[in-house]
Amino acid sequence: MAENEKPGEQLERVWEWSTPYGPVRLGIDTVRKYFCPKATDVEIVHFIAISRFHGLNPYLKECYLIKYSDNEAAKIVIGKETHARQAEEHPEYKGDKSGIIVLNSEGKLEEREGNFFL
Repeated sequence: MAENEKPGEQLERVWEWSTPYGPVRLGIDTVRKYFCPKATDVEIVHFIAISRFHGLNPYLKECYLIKYSDNEAAKIVIGKETHARQAEEHPEYKGDKSGIIVLNSEGKLEEREGNFFL
């Protein structure tokens, strides 16, 4: 029995890891309460392991555990902003380009900067 454990009571196993935005502490009960109430213990431990391995913070919506029904496995989804952050942290990343493609008056496709053209 653990030092601060009462008879008949189990302490929640808590995993800790570092992320670019600070430390994270998660346990099965916490994930079930705040992120995915339908998930099984095995699915939650898998989610925690993946989050920990990749240094993700579920509190900041860098990853999600989603379970639509009891009849299917929970899904781990990495947030869009996580991909953007990881790209920006990579030394070879040179930014994004955005714009529109228009059909000009000569009937040719033309790429233009911006997102609106009359």
